[in-house]
Amino acid sequence: MKWVNNGAVEHEPSGTGFDVGPIQPGNSGTFTFNTEGTFPYVCKIHPSIMTGTITVNATGQNTGGGTTTPTPTTPTSNTPLY
Repeated sequence: MKWVNNGAVEHEPSGTGFDVGPIQPGNSGTFTFNTEGTFPYVCKIHPSIMTGTITVNATGQNTGGGTTTPTPTTPTSNTPLY
């Protein structure tokens, strides 16, 4: 998942089991989710006003004995990074 900071202040997306680290204005940060699921996150700097959810779904078909590769969907965010 890639977060892009198009705003004027630093942000830091973080959730249970992951922390993207500080993202300066004009930069981006990434985190690879290796399992399916729903992962809520907050900006550690602005946790009361900046929250979102990442939903990861498996792609392809499992034909028995194989594995599928999880792929994040577009995040649902209550407030954008600005």
